[in-house]
Amino acid sequence: MTSQGQSLGKVSVSQISARRRGLVQEGGHIGAGLYAALAVHDVVVESAASTDEILSMLGKDTRLIVLNGNTNDDQIRRTTRRVRHAPYGWSIVIIVLADAFADRALATRRQQKWEIDMCLPTGAPKKLLAERLGPALLRRQPISEIPDLPKPVSTALDELWGALERGTYYALLQLDKRAEETEIRAAFKNLAQIAHPDRHRVRMKNYPACVERITSVYKRLSEAHGILTHPIRRRLYDLCLKSGQTVRYEPEKLDASFRSEIDLCKTDEAKMAVLESINARLGGDWRAAARYMEIAIQAEPRNPGLKTRTDSVKRVCLVAAPIEMSIESHGGYV
Repeated sequence: MTSQGQSLGKVSVSQISARRRGLVQEGGHIGAGLYAALAVHDVVVESAASTDEILSMLGKDTRLIVLNGNTNDDQIRRTTRRVRHAPYGWSIVIIVLADAFADRALATRRQQKWEIDMCLPTGAPKKLLAERLGPALLRRQPISEIPDLPKPVSTALDELWGALERGTYYALLQLDKRAEETEIRAAFKNLAQIAHPDRHRVRMKNYPACVERITSVYKRLSEAHGILTHPIRRRLYDLCLKSGQTVRYEPEKLDASFRSEIDLCKTDEAKMAVLESINARLGGDWRAAARYMEIAIQAEPRNPGLKTRTDSVKRVCLVAAPIEMSIESHGGYV
């Protein structure tokens, strides 16, 4: 790193960052100490009458939201979720102020429950607020605001981080769900060249929170690559997505009956056929579901549990097939 880069790395976050925008919910007797602390960290404050107004005012330069602790509990959680799912929502520090948070144990519990950055007492002095606010802003600072990396690289890292919690493996790798294995491997290779933490560790040594963020991105990319290049895990992952419970590989969140059915299989061939059958059932195609169960039985003809489950699917198919034929005859199927 050049001497200029080293000196830049030692400059405080408020000096190297663009001017930040903060949105403060009116009410709750937010004290002068908070506004003074925000000024220390170069946060320009705008007030909003409600959480809905705060959400309507969100922008790419928003770095802080201060909510009134007297706001309804569900409303705080709903607001937090919507903020985090907004573009660059991950870069916004969320604080809730209330007199009750003078009790540190209560403040910690609410912070965890609401999944926010801090719960603070309304009367906290400027010095304490400034000390707490600085690290919080630094933890969520976009890498693209840091001058030590080329802009295209830092912007790409921010985009990957933004997709981390709300994006599927396909979205993270910037692929279509029908992508071939060769495309998956190529996408991972390209993104790994950007996101491998060893490529940035020296230049980012003054920003450990950002290094940790880059490391998390690389780990998730590796996870996505490992799942999507494994045929059975990929099919199981697709079912996880259909369940709507997760964007990660978490088969334990699937319906218990599906998990038990998959666990009946002893071979990969049978397991793949059962996964295809479940997928067909979720799509309402019971004839295909029955055909795939037959393939599973051919792979494991001496599996009594699998035979029982196949018979059950066939019985449903006998009832559902006439309905499917009727829909098909009226143009319901393409």
